[in-house]
Amino acid sequence: IWPNHIIFAKKKFIDSYLINANLPKSSKRLFPIFKSLYIFIFNKFDKIYPVSNSMASQIKKLIDNSLKIEVLDDTRFDQIKYRKTNKNINIDLPQNFKSSKNILFGSIEYRDFKIIIDTLTQFNDYLKSNSINLIFVPHEINPEILAELERKLKELDITSVRYNSMGKRNQINVNALVVDSIGILADLYQYSSISYIGCGFGKGVHNVMEPAIYGNTICFGPNYHILNEAIEMIENKVAYCVEDSKQLFDVLSMILDQKKLDNNQIRVNKLIQSKFNSTDYLVNEIL
Repeated sequence: IWPNHIIFAKKKFIDSYLINANLPKSSKRLFPIFKSLYIFIFNKFDKIYPVSNSMASQIKKLIDNSLKIEVLDDTRFDQIKYRKTNKNINIDLPQNFKSSKNILFGSIEYRDFKIIIDTLTQFNDYLKSNSINLIFVPHEINPEILAELERKLKELDITSVRYNSMGKRNQINVNALVVDSIGILADLYQYSSISYIGCGFGKGVHNVMEPAIYGNTICFGPNYHILNEAIEMIENKVAYCVEDSKQLFDVLSMILDQKKLDNNQIRVNKLIQSKFNSTDYLVNEIL
């Protein structure tokens, strides 16, 4: 939110809407030193659309007129649905990944490494005996994190290859794919059954909608309260919070039980389906 934009829009009689409004309890906007500024700014919006009742309650701490607030599902669900339906990117994986069950570790950073490697140390035998493959997508694509990840996989005797170094995909047979390319994570979830979403041991977990649209069994670290959709998935028991390697092991073990995967997929699909079409409603309301 840029205060100068909102103030000048108001001066020129231009309507302003805050869409997909998200105000976590930990937000610095609610700190006494900042609160008066954001009371001033938030009240200049003509309408605010928070993504849940709990977020609406938070925003009411900054708004004088509660009639300006209307709860509406996050329009990003429609965006992700659109991307899934209108895929225009071709992802060519190693041949053995197309016939195997895959576990994807997305948006991971250094703080995710320990729980992942500790879990894979216990889970390694299950991977090889059940033809389960791994996909790793670091949050930041830099040489240091790629090299560190490959070193740890080598210590576990897990063969890996980088996405941009595969050459002839149909001739490669590895246990792990390390993605060193930007912009394909959202489309990779169609090839995974279970997804661990990174940064949940750091500043906060990343996008959990993208794996949900493909019915993945989803898990992430304990710092997920900045995302309303992550909170809602936990409350509806369609995602799992993991705080140690034992809990992550339990989630990854579900890949050996197709019935559990199917049940998880049904539940997450039901939740996601209920979130669609808010964009059409919003556009009609504004126009």
